[in-house]
Amino acid sequence: MFGHDNNSFFKSAIRSKITLVFLLSIVIFFSLSLVQRYRNFSEYQDELRKIEGDIDQLKEEKVKLEDLLSLLSSDAATEEQARLKLGWIREGERAFIVSGDGSANGTFEEDMMESNLKLWFKYFFHN
Repeated sequence: MFGHDNNSFFKSAIRSKITLVFLLSIVIFFSLSLVQRYRNFSEYQDELRKIEGDIDQLKEEKVKLEDLLSLLSSDAATEEQARLKLGWIREGERAFIVSGDGSANGTFEEDMMESNLKLWFKYFFHN
């Protein structure tokens, strides 16, 4: 009888150890799964904050562009561009065309450089 009880004790101990290892492995598996889900959640939260910041920045840029559009589409801006680019004048105004000293031989840049050199020469040597 003593041997039989001893044998069942070992069997139950082995079964309980196997059960314990099995349960422990399940707990470890679910813990690791939970940690991985928390990491993913944290990464998603960070990405969400970044995207929300981008949205705020884009909203600010949109407001600035809308202000610029309303400014540029105003009558005053249209008139200014017509004056600058097309030479438009109002009725009763006179247009003046300012040109060089009549000695334009090359391109505008060359004429400006020559005029600029003459001005510097006069500044240093004819004062």
